Amino acid sequence: MAELVLNVVCEDDPQEEVIKKLFSIRPDFRIDTVYRRNGNRYIIANINHFNEDADNIPYFILTDLDYWPCPPGLMDEWLDDEKHPNLIFRIAVHSVESWLMADFDNFSHFFRIPNEEMRRDLEEIIEPQKYLLFLIDKYSTKEFKDAMLPKKGAKIGRQYNAYLTEFINKRWNYHYAERYSKSLRHALRAICLFRI
Repeated sequence: MAELVLNVVCEDDPQEEVIKKLFSIRPDFRIDTVYRRNGNRYIIANINHFNEDADNIPYFILTDLDYWPCPPGLMDEWLDDEKHPNLIFRIAVHSVESWLMADFDNFSHFFRIPNEEMRRDLEEIIEPQKYLLFLIDKYSTKEFKDAMLPKKGAKIGRQYNAYLTEFINKRWNYHYAERYSKSLRHALRAICLFRI
């Protein structure tokens, strides 16, 4: 079978690692170029270019829903034209942190948080990053608090993304997490069913 390539567009390091892990279910695909910036402004500014270029090479785009009311509304707002069949556009509700925390057993063990203290309705949490930081602050070890909690004027600690990336690569089980995350389940289904 010939190897197929695709480009990836995402917001940050943890999202990139999530995408790479999810595509382990598609060994027929190889990720070629990763377009990544901090936040979604880069995606918004370039999504119509990626949609046009999907005629030449498939794209997988992942972004956070953040404060948008619903994923279809975000997609309609960002895209000027109809989405190309070779563009997979998935939205984490409300952010990729929800996908990570949905693997309750591994997340709680890795970050030293009591499993029973974690909410199960993660996609109802509008600001999952703040909730994750709350859990770290209240329950986790000094090591994680020092590395992940924000200092004055910052949103996250200096090693926040590094520790999330380590968790994704070493412990995150997306097959377990998808049971508790509808948007992750939809992303996995889109990857599994994608054909050129």
